Amino acid sequence: MAFPPASAQSPPALDSDSASKCENTSATSPVSCSIITAQSPDLIIVEEALVGSSPFVGSVTCSGTICPTMTSRSTAATTGLTVTAIREFQGQTASGATGSASFSATFSGTVTGALIIVFAVTNIDTVTPFAVTSPSVNTGSGSIPATSVTTSNTDIMLVGLEADQDTSAETAGTGFTIIKAGTQTTLVGSGAAEYETSTSGCSSSCPIELGTSATSWAIIGDAINSPTSMPEFPFGVAPLLALVPVVYVLLKIRGGSKSKPALPMHAPL
Repeated sequence: MAFPPASAQSPPALDSDSASKCENTSATSPVSCSIITAQSPDLIIVEEALVGSSPFVGSVTCSGTICPTMTSRSTAATTGLTVTAIREFQGQTASGATGSASFSATFSGTVTGALIIVFAVTNIDTVTPFAVTSPSVNTGSGSIPATSVTTSNTDIMLVGLEADQDTSAETAGTGFTIIKAGTQTTLVGSGAAEYETSTSGCSSSCPIELGTSATSWAIIGDAINSPTSMPEFPFGVAPLLALVPVVYVLLKIRGGSKSKPALPMHAPL
C-alpha cells in the first residue's frame, strides 16, 4: 500500500511579485533599495556586504507600507588589510500587508564599497521561521564560497548570502538559483544571494555554495521553514493520524461489550 508523503505542503518560495527583490551599491552610508510584495505574511531577508580596511556593519531601517521590525541574524568577516564583511537581517511583514518598502542599511568605518540585497519569502512558518537556530558562516580566499546547514525539518528553503573582493558578480552553485547579485562601486567587490528548496530536509548536512571561485569571500548559510516543516519520518504522518478515529471506535466497542455488574435484587415489600 502506498503511503502519502510526510508533508502535504510545498517549501517556502520567493514572493510572486517580480519586484519583490532588489540590489544596489553605494560608496556612502546608507545603501538602499526598494521592493514590492504581492503576498503576506512574508519573511524579509536583507544582506549587507562591505569592503574596506575597517568596515562596520550598522543597522537596517525601513520606510513604506509593509515595514517589519528588522533584526540582525548573523555576521561574518574576513581578516587582512582589506576586509570583506557581511551581515544578515530578517523581519516578518504583517498578515494581509502587501505593498512597497524601501530598506536602508547603514555602515561606518573605512568603507570603500557597500552592497545591499533585499528579498521577500512567502509560505513561511510565522512562529518558527528558521529551520536552524543559528546560520552557518564561513570565510576563505581563492576557492568557491561554501558552507553547509544541518536540519531534519522538511519543506525548507536553503539560502546562501555571499560577499567577496572580485570584479564580477558570483554565479549560482549546483542546484541553486541566484536571487540577486551585483558588484560594489569604487572598489573591487561583489555580493550575491541564492536559494534552493528541499522537501526532504538536511539531516546529513546540505551544502550551500556559490558557483565561482572568489577572492577573500564570506558566506552565510541559512534555512527557512514552511508552515508544515517537521522532522522527516520513515513514512508519512498522515497514515498515523488516519488511524486515530479507528482506534477510538474500537476502544468504544471494547468498553461497551464489557458486562456491567448486576444490580442487587430486592424482594417487593
